[in-house]
Amino acid sequence: MAKFGIRRAPERLRTSGGVGVRANIDVRQGPSLGAAIGQAGLAVAGELQRGSARKEAIQARNRKNLDSLSAREADVLRKQTGNAINEMKIKTPPEKWEEEATKIVTDFNGQISGLDFSPEESAKQQILSDGDLSTVPNEAFIAGSRVISKATIKIEEERLTDDYRIGRDDIAQRKVDFIKSMKNNGVSAPDILLKLRAAKEAGEKLRADDAIEDIKPNLVTAIEETGRKDEAIGVLNTSTGELVESGVLTEAEGAEANKVLGDWIDNYVAGRIKQGKEAEKLITRESYESLIPTLFDDTKARLRFDEVDRSKLLKADKEKWQSYIKGSYKDAPTENTPEGHDFSFNAAFDAATLQKSPTEAYDSILSLRFVDQSITDEQFQWAFGKIQDPYPRDVFEDLNVITTSNLKDFNRWLKKDNERNKDVNEALVEWVDRQIEKDKVPTKKEMHAISSQFRVGNDRWFDIGQEINRGGRRWEVVGFDENGEPLVEAID
Repeated sequence: MAKFGIRRAPERLRTSGGVGVRANIDVRQGPSLGAAIGQAGLAVAGELQRGSARKEAIQARNRKNLDSLSAREADVLRKQTGNAINEMKIKTPPEKWEEEATKIVTDFNGQISGLDFSPEESAKQQILSDGDLSTVPNEAFIAGSRVISKATIKIEEERLTDDYRIGRDDIAQRKVDFIKSMKNNGVSAPDILLKLRAAKEAGEKLRADDAIEDIKPNLVTAIEETGRKDEAIGVLNTSTGELVESGVLTEAEGAEANKVLGDWIDNYVAGRIKQGKEAEKLITRESYESLIPTLFDDTKARLRFDEVDRSKLLKADKEKWQSYIKGSYKDAPTENTPEGHDFSFNAAFDAATLQKSPTEAYDSILSLRFVDQSITDEQFQWAFGKIQDPYPRDVFEDLNVITTSNLKDFNRWLKKDNERNKDVNEALVEWVDRQIEKDKVPTKKEMHAISSQFRVGNDRWFDIGQEINRGGRRWEVVGFDENGEPLVEAID
């Protein structure tokens, strides 16, 4: 039997060892089989190349899609940047718009740079972000400057109008200052002239109106003191004549003022009570309520005497206010005394029960605080608030009965009588204030019960409807007995 030598396939095919597949082929059949194997190898290589190309195409498409999605997200962020800047302008003074806009753009640019971009698309986005950082804050600066400029122009117009209204002696210098301010804010020369003319006309018209309005209190005084219409007409003619002579009114304006105020006198004398009350309210109560807060406003360097002189107050009221202003420069009392509590409470009570007019009540507390120095700022402000916005009348009347009773009927222990009375009444008033703020109008029985608890030094009080736990059960407060103790019912 013949024997043939057998060799391993890698040796016969001279293949490399790169692919570890054993070729268990008997090649003794001839050269045609080797050729077939070669063709098969080429086919496999071709398929691998085509698969690689497809993968690269998919990867390129994915990259393009990711860039598109990220670019869309960047657009959304840039829109949010604009919205954030618009919101910032609402809440921030215009002089800070540039600074805040820079912070906002920088923050959003940081978010955009963190998105998934290819190097090429990232470069494009960086150009856009750099552009936003260089332009958006600058636009905010320009917009803020325009707002500031517009506001400055408006304020300067109002100031010049007021200067003409009060008849300032240095009006010529004020006009020079106004022109400089307008030029600094980009107003053209023709527009400056128009603004000057408008301020002069408006200010002089207001000055004339003020002067005419200021005649009314003197007319009222003439009528009330003499009861004669002709006395008021005489005051009117004298007053308008002086205004015409001083140049405040023209001849035509003086004649018109005489006609208008003559009709006003007719209406007043004819018994138009409603109009008379409105005039009194305008002259007194509103004037008082606008002037009182100024006495406590240190930022305005106190109320000036000439402001009272220019006010619509009657002559007698102006004299009172001179003493109030002098007192405002003195140090306020610092201790809430029992007497001060009574004084301030009684002033508010008298106004609420119509025993005094609001103006008379205001004079009472103004004298107590700024002339007699017998009440503190705290006591004044409480009374001032209650004159403006009093308790319901029945609540005030019941509260007055209880506080008056407290002053007379206390057991005398713990503190000095007056001091202890004041503490209890102040605590009761504070409790009533809290109930009113909660829209709960307290009854007389409730106020009496709370007062009783304060009198014995109890720092707890009960409200009707309140639930309490006693003896392992829940109870509801339904009322109070004669001694102020709560009456309760068990809650099932």
